[in-house]
Amino acid sequence: MVKVAASYGLILGLSLTVLSLVEHVLNISLIFITILIFVGGIVYSTISYREIYLERVISYGKSLLFGIVLSMFIFLILGMYGYTFASFIDPVGYKERLNEAILIMQNSGFQSTNISDPMSDPVTAVLSYSFLGLLVGLLVSSVTSIFTKKI
Repeated sequence: MVKVAASYGLILGLSLTVLSLVEHVLNISLIFITILIFVGGIVYSTISYREIYLERVISYGKSLLFGIVLSMFIFLILGMYGYTFASFIDPVGYKERLNEAILIMQNSGFQSTNISDPMSDPVTAVLSYSFLGLLVGLLVSSVTSIFTKKI
């Protein structure tokens, strides 16, 4: 299962990375398309995994687990891209957006000592994105697994 999830995760992660670069170059937001690719990719990957590797039968639990593992691989790729983007592609723009986010958080009551830069080093960036992938994968896959399970 992990090898299949890694393969699909690599493809989806790279697709979302290219989409993010297009957003940056064209200075537009394609969040709706990003969400469609992410959710659609999880559904497609889970159905493909079910049909090809599991003899067309998958439980809700296996579907959920596959979606979570898949999401973690996607976000692992996105974490590496995020660090590269923040450090090398557009560090000035990243710092501006980070400072805006910090200002918003401080105005909401957060103390600046509790706010850190998630892209400060590669390990922190990848771990932050991986944890986010776990949470997003759990949320999205808990819904998509309802439709992809087949007993």
